[in-house]
Amino acid sequence: MPDSDTTKTRSLRQRIQDVAAAANRSGLRVAALYLVLGVIWIIFTDRVLVFLVGTMAEQAMWQLIKGLVFVAGTAAIMLGLVIQNKRRNQRSQDLLAEREEYFRALFERAPSAYQSLDPEGVILDVNEAWLALLEVESREEVVGQHMSSFLEASQLVLMQERFPHFKRTGRLQDAEFILCRRGGSMVTVTVDGRIERDVDGSMIRTHCVLHDITDRKQAEVALQKSEERLRRALAEREQLQSERDRLFEMGIDLICVADMDGRLVQVNPAWTRVLGWSEDELLDRPWPELLHPDDQKATTRALLDLGAGQPVEGHVSRFQHREGSWRWISWNVHADLEARQLLASGRDVTDRLSLEEQLRQAQKMEAVGQLAGGVAHDFNNLLQVINGYTELVMTGLTEGDDNRRCLDEVQRAGRKASDLVTQLLTFSRRQVITPEVMDLNLMVAENTALMAGTLGERIELIWEPAADLARINADRNQIEQVMMNLCINARDAMPDGGRLTLSTENVAFAAEDCRCRSWAQEGRFVKLAISDTGVGLSPDMMTHIWEPFYTTKDPGKGTGLGLSTVYGIVSQHGGMVNVTSRLEAGAIFEVYLPRVDAEPNVLPRPAKATMAGGHETVLVVDDNPQVRDLVCVMLRRVGYTVLSAVDGETALELLDERGQEVDLALLDVVMHGMGGPEVYARTTERFPHLKYLFASGYSREGMDSDRVLDGGLALIQKPFEAPELMARVRAVLDGVDAGE
Repeated sequence: MPDSDTTKTRSLRQRIQDVAAAANRSGLRVAALYLVLGVIWIIFTDRVLVFLVGTMAEQAMWQLIKGLVFVAGTAAIMLGLVIQNKRRNQRSQDLLAEREEYFRALFERAPSAYQSLDPEGVILDVNEAWLALLEVESREEVVGQHMSSFLEASQLVLMQERFPHFKRTGRLQDAEFILCRRGGSMVTVTVDGRIERDVDGSMIRTHCVLHDITDRKQAEVALQKSEERLRRALAEREQLQSERDRLFEMGIDLICVADMDGRLVQVNPAWTRVLGWSEDELLDRPWPELLHPDDQKATTRALLDLGAGQPVEGHVSRFQHREGSWRWISWNVHADLEARQLLASGRDVTDRLSLEEQLRQAQKMEAVGQLAGGVAHDFNNLLQVINGYTELVMTGLTEGDDNRRCLDEVQRAGRKASDLVTQLLTFSRRQVITPEVMDLNLMVAENTALMAGTLGERIELIWEPAADLARINADRNQIEQVMMNLCINARDAMPDGGRLTLSTENVAFAAEDCRCRSWAQEGRFVKLAISDTGVGLSPDMMTHIWEPFYTTKDPGKGTGLGLSTVYGIVSQHGGMVNVTSRLEAGAIFEVYLPRVDAEPNVLPRPAKATMAGGHETVLVVDDNPQVRDLVCVMLRRVGYTVLSAVDGETALELLDERGQEVDLALLDVVMHGMGGPEVYARTTERFPHLKYLFASGYSREGMDSDRVLDGGLALIQKPFEAPELMARVRAVLDGVDAGE
């Protein structure tokens, strides 16, 4: 309350007190005066009457007169006192009215909200501050309403609990309630109240003062939220620190702190797991000592960027393993220039880079293979024409003829070229395979005698077959070529002699096995391992070892197609190859071929090449006109009736007209449009008497065709010579050659 209001209140209170005190003093004076005058009047008048009046009758009359005079005087005095008291009472009433008006004004202007309730909680009176607090326009809107209509719903139970206690004790202090404003918002208040009672103690009304603490409560809530956020922040921080510690200890990445001099200050256990060095061996050690020499320059440039305040991300360099090998690490590094420290994390990407390199290698070899396959087939057709016509011309020349000797050299060169082309086709996986279920142990055992003679006396051959070896479905000739190529390669790696070991084993790869063997695929396989004690291979050699024309031999001593042929054959069979080697530590070549659950079947071998002819009708189908004409000439010379077709569609038309006349169809496997296998599929039921002989050879247009023939179908590989062709045709016609 302002000072002027306080002073005025005190002055008004003092004046009322003064009037009441004056009235009290006046009454006492009148009572005292009345007592004194009454005593004096009675004693004095009695004495005078005794002295002046002698008879009793006269004394009685004067006693009456004296009494009347006393009564009249007393009445006059009482009248004066009544008039004086009335004036004083009026003055008191005026002062009380002034006080009530003043206090009413104070009540209305009070900054705190005030309310008065009856014993049942009904609103009797409120002030302007209360109306403003609850956003009510006039007092008439709320007087007579129950206070519960202004309580927030959750506060009703609270009021029901507290109001009876308020009634009993008569006091209420700092009780918190949430009230609903007319506008719909909420306000939080504290209530201080007391009870007004009558003379017998019954409750008349309550008087309560409401203090708006909404801002304070909001501030408290905000403070609590802030404290909770702080608490949580300190906790999501302790946890982060714990997680960082755990990541530091358990993370797969290499994490370290190094000073600007290059010394390691702190390392996590991943260093030991990845590089083999213990923490004691690493701490206080200059990390550049572990860096590959070839990566020094690039790392120096990265350090200059760090010194300029630039972070380094994805910097890949090689770090030495404790055993001497090198691991590729991808680094993210940040420099704390104030603390003069480097903070780094590194991920081992050796396997990833190896996979990427293998993918690039596979893509490169696929591209080379496509090129080699296309070139080889086209060249094969040319060789077929060159060698075939050379052979036809030679049949008309005598042994001593100089022209025959020249043609002998041409034929010899053509055969070497044919062998080279065959290797190219094998590498490019464009070679037709004729698979059969076979026992790999039996095949290796059958070839060990031949292998021993090829290896020479200074190389010890050891054969370690596995018991209960599973079967494989493979082309016998090609698997023999794989074994021969690997053994010859091992022989060449041991010029001073050594030991060559062949072994077989049943193996299976699960998904987890393939994760640590980038070259592997899931499945069950039969493994053929060929290990030697030779000079071994360097890492650089191993990255190129399967590439065609790559050789470690001196010029003129190797074509570089031996191992690429192995790769092509095994890949075409759905298998895998792997090599493990180190310089001066020998090499182990492993061939994995899919296993099958079937018993071996042995296909008949082709008859020995002869020039025997016949009188049957042969249909020759080839889309290369030179090859087709050559084959027709060869067959006609030995007595056969020959029909020819330029492609599969033409062959079907011809068979529709003269199919019953044809005894044998000589079909090229892949041709423009319809290939040989499709012609076979469309005619085999219509012409059950018809025999078939397939000739292999692939054009660029046919590289995606199926090149696997059923084991019961006969096959001749281009380029072929006349005796071989005649023998195969005769064998098929005679029913003694169903396939290779």
